[in-house]
Amino acid sequence: MESIHEHLFQLFGEEKTNHKIYISTDHTDSLPILIKHKNTIDVVSLKLRTKHWDDYLKSSHIQKFVEIYSEEAVGRFKKNSRLYQAETLLFTGSKLLITDILVNFKGHQAFLYTPKCNISDISSFLTRWISHNCCQNLNSLILNMRGSSIDPEEVMKLVDIKKLDSTTKTPMYLYNNISYNIVENGPVELPIRTYVVRECDQIVASVHIEEKKMVLGVWNMTEKQFIDKYKTKTESHRTLHEECLLYCLFCYFGSSAMEMGFLAWLKCYGPTHMQRQYSN
Repeated sequence: MESIHEHLFQLFGEEKTNHKIYISTDHTDSLPILIKHKNTIDVVSLKLRTKHWDDYLKSSHIQKFVEIYSEEAVGRFKKNSRLYQAETLLFTGSKLLITDILVNFKGHQAFLYTPKCNISDISSFLTRWISHNCCQNLNSLILNMRGSSIDPEEVMKLVDIKKLDSTTKTPMYLYNNISYNIVENGPVELPIRTYVVRECDQIVASVHIEEKKMVLGVWNMTEKQFIDKYKTKTESHRTLHEECLLYCLFCYFGSSAMEMGFLAWLKCYGPTHMQRQYSN
């Protein structure tokens, strides 16, 4: 495979040979070293040998896209593995490998599938992101749990997750979903009112947690900018009785100061006065 790919590279150049390569490692003890390639897809149905992948990626460019599907794995990836540097990662694997990705991923997008993930794994990941101790380049991370489920409320208790108040509109976080199922690929708009704030620069990330799913979406804005953007403008809502009374006073006195004084009175004594009036 190495010689074929090198020949294609020489004939057509990087632009034409920078396609996706499918590699099945079920029946091989090594991976082809494609030094000039930047996009890799690995389809693994039996065992993922992490050492082979570490060796392969070490000899290659940092990948733009890596897709790995594994039902079980042999070993763990190194902490400095180039797998974690892929710009976009689509990964199905064991809880242990997924936990390592949550700690070490340095790319922009991660779409993760695992049979099981604990509340502590998710809360630790969010806490590390808040402290700027992991995933510093992250734009979006989607974690899907196909087996076990978690209690979102328990995660909320362990992490400083904030919620927008009633004076703000619901932000719609948009991300381009990548899945093994082509039907599920494409833009996704998700309404999210909960968020976390990165301590070092006040950057906001929307957080959506379900029983079998977590979404973290980073915004390119601080908490203040985020709230100001979705803040709804408050308007004065006076009753018809209040409007009529104010109009009469204004016409009689012709003074804006009188209007201000009346509004101050109305704020302090108006509700009691109105209640007494209508009760009679």
